[in-house]
Amino acid sequence: MFHVMFYSAAVVALGLVAVLAAVRLAMWFWGVMRRGAAALPGALKSLTVEPPQGGAFNDSRDVWPMPKDN
Repeated sequence: MFHVMFYSAAVVALGLVAVLAAVRLAMWFWGVMRRGAAALPGALKSLTVEPPQGGAFNDSRDVWPMPKDN
């Protein structure tokens, strides 16, 4: 009789520990997801490629000096 009561108490205690661990894990996961969702717009903005300011850099005189006339 006492063995049955001891095992049932042990099962209840282990069940409570498992429920507590699941709740803590869910709360941690929810916090990580909220922080990730809050940081998502900034992360997506950093992936965009903005066009360069000014004109196109395709003039060969900007790269190589022009020879001087003699």
